[in-house]
Amino acid sequence: MAPSAAEISVYWQPHCSSCAYVKQYLSRQGVAYRSVNVLAEPGAAEEMRALGAKSVPIVARGGAFVYAQSIDDVAAFLGIEEARERPGDDELAARIDAILAAAAGSVCQLPDEALDELMPNRPRSYRVLAHHAFRVVESFLDSAAGARLTYEGLTAPPPPSLRASADIARYGGEVRRRFNGWWKETAAAGRPAEIDTYYGVRPFSEVLHRTASHAGQHARQLVALLEGLEIVPAHALPPAVFAGLLVAEQALDR
Repeated sequence: MAPSAAEISVYWQPHCSSCAYVKQYLSRQGVAYRSVNVLAEPGAAEEMRALGAKSVPIVARGGAFVYAQSIDDVAAFLGIEEARERPGDDELAARIDAILAAAAGSVCQLPDEALDELMPNRPRSYRVLAHHAFRVVESFLDSAAGARLTYEGLTAPPPPSLRASADIARYGGEVRRRFNGWWKETAAAGRPAEIDTYYGVRPFSEVLHRTASHAGQHARQLVALLEGLEIVPAHALPPAVFAGLLVAEQALDR
């Protein structure tokens, strides 16, 4: 059923980091909303596209919408006024390094025979999630170099060469080395003030914050998958790494 003009709707899909966070954010703000799982509700994806949106999550009301990758945009759209602080850029870079290292360690623990298993309620394999955790940062680096950050690029599937867990972990290590090298190299040369993304031209610091949050939530999901396989995770990150990041309390949607 289409929403009324005054009704707020959140279009989302399971195990999407920004989807989980925006739902938690609105609930904590006391905002009532219609929850629309585009993978489960008939016609929901078409309803979302009719609004003009090409990807989740979005927050919609009265025929207008904003992409929820930017909580600042969501707050402005709904008239929510609050002070929000984020960690500084150097702190975020250090956290991204820790997140990439932990994610690579968790991927090494994933049995190869489990990589083609699907996450609950979503057609995303463990292999795709593992690759995506690193692809998030790789896409950020490409966009910081001048490429547009696209949803298609961000969600690109793993290449055929990444068959085993060790292959994916090596790829993650390469992304980590590239990120750390780039961060050091650009300390003096300067970094872009803005980045062109599929949800708008955004300040560099906001996209860096989003990248840390996005990769961090997927690192947490890898730990949850290991626990589901009854494997003791050796690379779970402490809560301090996620302080000030846009991550939901739960790693996986239940």
